[in-house]
Amino acid sequence: MRVLITGATGFIGRNLVENLAGRYEVSCLIRRDDDFLNELGVDVQRGDVTDKSSLKISEDVDAVVHLAGTLGSYKTKQKEHHDIHVRGAENILKRCTGQRFIYISSAGVLGPVIDADETYQLNPTNDYENAKAEAEELVRQYENHIILRPEFVYGPHDMHVLRLFNSIKNRKFFLIGDGESLLHPTYVGDVVFCIEKCLNQAFRNQTFNIAGKNALSVREFQEMVANELGVSINRLRIPLALARAYVSAVGPWVWFDPVLTKSSLDFFTKSRTFNTDKAQKMLGYRPVSLKDGISKTIGWYSEHGYL
Repeated sequence: MRVLITGATGFIGRNLVENLAGRYEVSCLIRRDDDFLNELGVDVQRGDVTDKSSLKISEDVDAVVHLAGTLGSYKTKQKEHHDIHVRGAENILKRCTGQRFIYISSAGVLGPVIDADETYQLNPTNDYENAKAEAEELVRQYENHIILRPEFVYGPHDMHVLRLFNSIKNRKFFLIGDGESLLHPTYVGDVVFCIEKCLNQAFRNQTFNIAGKNALSVREFQEMVANELGVSINRLRIPLALARAYVSAVGPWVWFDPVLTKSSLDFFTKSRTFNTDKAQKMLGYRPVSLKDGISKTIGWYSEHGYL
């Protein structure tokens, strides 16, 4: 099977290519050269999903895994999210000629919710989630698609959640409010497993939530990571009202990245948990335990000098 992967230099992309290389014919669509991909010996194509003229998908490609995107930062504008996620998906879809199209969305499109399954109405709450939700609507119009919605993905090669691990290690992470809102972390290896399963299944036009084995509170997550790191936790708690006042005060006009943003405040104070029964039944999904996932992640970070 020949598979084209967009976003192959990103966090999930690197894990996916590393897993598929040598067992599949892998082609990677990238904007710039990447030593990691070169070492894996996979085929590399230059292109930018926001530039339709730079894209070419060969007819002998059996499946496209569309991972290209950005979580962005405080300074990322709505237009940038739209260009990368919505226009990028549209440009890739227009180049497809019947190939299986696996789109990696985000469970965040369902908004703050408890035990939501795939039938829940979309309720995005920020620019990133809005763009992902809009891209999903485009993908659903394609006749051979699968949408995967992973939630709070962590693991090797990730530099985003690394900041959270480092803040816990250095006792700079603090709880906001009671710390009892729920997170649903997902190990990247579990996402890769589900993508490969979708490459090899006969079904089409399906959507799957992909989340970890168990949800847990922010407080429990902090304690688990600290325990795996062998450090004590910062017991400082910031009142929710004070945190909201800070977010409101800094506003969108500041020239620096604030300690806390509306997006991060929502993430740590609004529960999000997702039902994965469908993925378990149709994909044979069996997520690893959070303890094992965190242990593997810390091991990789430590081995590469990040922690």
